[in-house]
Amino acid sequence: MPGFFIFPPRNRPCHALTRLFALLFALSLPLAASGVTPDSPEVKAMVEKALKFLEGADDERLGAKCLVGLSFYKAGKPTNHPKILTAISACQSSAGMLGGDGSAVDNYSVGLAMIFLLEIDPERHRSLAYRYLQEILRREHPQGGWGYAGEELGDTSQTQYPTLALWLAINNGIDVPMDAVQRDCGWLLRTQDPSGAWGYKGNDPGHYRRVQQSEIRPALAAAGLGSLYMCADLLKISERKPKEEKSAVPSALKPVGDPLDVKPKAAVSEL
Repeated sequence: MPGFFIFPPRNRPCHALTRLFALLFALSLPLAASGVTPDSPEVKAMVEKALKFLEGADDERLGAKCLVGLSFYKAGKPTNHPKILTAISACQSSAGMLGGDGSAVDNYSVGLAMIFLLEIDPERHRSLAYRYLQEILRREHPQGGWGYAGEELGDTSQTQYPTLALWLAINNGIDVPMDAVQRDCGWLLRTQDPSGAWGYKGNDPGHYRRVQQSEIRPALAAAGLGSLYMCADLLKISERKPKEEKSAVPSALKPVGDPLDVKPKAAVSEL
């Protein structure tokens, strides 16, 4: 528990020895580390409160139903929970509206439907998920990325959902053309702002020299970076090592850096 100091009023004398004793006593008290985990009571209570709110949620969009259903599934609810069954039913009925100009079912919903199906039961819903995969591939722009129907510009906000859907598909053994992932990765690289973030609708210069993007926001930076990490994982970029160049330095001499200058490795969360 933390220590507390009780100081006398300024107009009362206080011996230095008393103050020193109080300081030593406070420093000797053990400091309790406070932290929460998914199993912490306050976290569980918060989750249950959120689920109670979602019980009464009524949003007709396919993507919204899938998000609600996925929330209950991730909270440990059985797959026959009404909200999960509602989302599955919505995925089945909306599959008949795929195709055309893409205005009937938006990119958010198409990506979320596939994500939901592959998270709930990838084997049972494999055929249905494959139909959404074909729609995702059909909607990808020739230069990469996804956006609003009828617009040539890609949209970082929308692109993150098909990208995650492709990542899940491949990791569940569903065949995905790797050129679709390559186009996606190329678009994300070309539309990265010089600051390192991403904007809303990507300004694609057609080359890999970064140009200014617009409407940059933290959420879009997270969407772009997360999507890029997934593409890099699928393309095995981290496993590709550059060819070693011959050096004029004798082999007996090895470069040695400052042993005290140890930089920690960047942490990458599993998706």
